Amino acid sequence: MKQVFHHATLYSGDQIFYDYSLQWDGIKILSFYPSSKAMHHDQGTDLKGKILSPAFIDLQLYGGKGKLFNNQQNLETLKAIHEQNLEGGTTRYMVTLSTSPRETIFKAIDTVREGMKQKLPGLLGLHLEGPFINAEKRGAHFEEWVQTPELPLVKEYLEYGKGVIKMMTLAPEKISEEVFQYLNDSGIILTAGHSNANYDEAISGFNSGIESVTHLFNAMSQLGSREPGLVGASLDHHSNFASIIPDGIHVSFHNIRLAKKILGNRLFLITDSVTESPEGPYKFFKGENCYVNESGTLAGSSISMLQGVENCVKKAGISLAEALRMASTYPAKLLREPGITGTLRPGSLADFIIFNSDYKIESVFYEGVSINLEN
Repeated sequence: MKQVFHHATLYSGDQIFYDYSLQWDGIKILSFYPSSKAMHHDQGTDLKGKILSPAFIDLQLYGGKGKLFNNQQNLETLKAIHEQNLEGGTTRYMVTLSTSPRETIFKAIDTVREGMKQKLPGLLGLHLEGPFINAEKRGAHFEEWVQTPELPLVKEYLEYGKGVIKMMTLAPEKISEEVFQYLNDSGIILTAGHSNANYDEAISGFNSGIESVTHLFNAMSQLGSREPGLVGASLDHHSNFASIIPDGIHVSFHNIRLAKKILGNRLFLITDSVTESPEGPYKFFKGENCYVNESGTLAGSSISMLQGVENCVKKAGISLAEALRMASTYPAKLLREPGITGTLRPGSLADFIIFNSDYKIESVFYEGVSINLEN
């Protein structure tokens, strides 16, 4: 059945349209047009100028509502993550597993495979953050679970996780040409992170198939006067993407603004959000607007994606239109998932949100269906 919203401030992912109407039918967008041209039979809801934008896509997060995927690899955790995501405007997500032992990785693959089989809402696949990282830049990851990326082991994980593992964060300086070739043939998105690579090693990694950088500035070799490191290589490379955590704790808002000027439409937002988890191998505790582990090491954020968008606008000087694209359109470009564009165009999925000038979510639509956020 056709539905219509009128008098919206519509951010399509391409342009801003003021006083516009949006039509959708089933799970797809039908059209949008000036509300002044709406026909009498186009009865719908008057948004009174509220913002209507593509829903968000989060390619890196670990938990929600007290359930952490690092510790609890089950469908209940995936459902809890999705429920929390919706409250911040995110409808699609890549559940992430930090560096873990073999049996945990296999269990995570099994869980996500079952979730995808059951078509759990929003679930895009599994992002393995490790175990092929550099222990020197492990952050809150466990050193004893960092593994050497030998080809037989890499094959074991990727063959078992075929169709489930969609992204992998790794340290480029640890990867051989032989392993890079295999990883490229697998079709998963490779992203550099938890790395101590120098500039040349990082650039070589980008040229060998790494398409992105994981949480830019965090857990990586920094930009120095004589050695640009992974940060400098990321800012200098002509095509790589980079994710960034817009909470002002992981990264200064000055650095977010700087990275945005250089990377443009290749910088996208992740929440990197975790949840309080006092039991299990990964113990995280609520800090001041973040989460830390038992030793006080920064372990993840506590923001929603809409809070991240608001921070980009109010604290990093990024326009709302661009901040919204950083949370939707740009991660969709890296994802390359058929039908998921992070835009509102005729024929695109009817995944969109409505929020007001105070950045408060009023409605979330997932494949054309309004989600009750009170449940």
